[in-house]
Amino acid sequence: MITSAAWKLDLAVGVHFPKFILSMSESLIQKTGEGVLEKIIKQVNRRLTYKTQLVFHESLGIPFPKKPHKH
Repeated sequence: MITSAAWKLDLAVGVHFPKFILSMSESLIQKTGEGVLEKIIKQVNRRLTYKTQLVFHESLGIPFPKKPHKH
């Protein structure tokens, strides 16, 4: 059995920086914004991956393994 999933995500994210940030260099603001976006993308990716796996298991009527607890 081969399983695949494909989707297109069109995600728009806006970041509003406080005024004191806007007084900093443009390159620093760019670097900070890219870091924030990277964290957002990682969180969205993890949630979509989990949801995709859950839907797959449900569609086959098989139990979804519980997440292991981190210690």
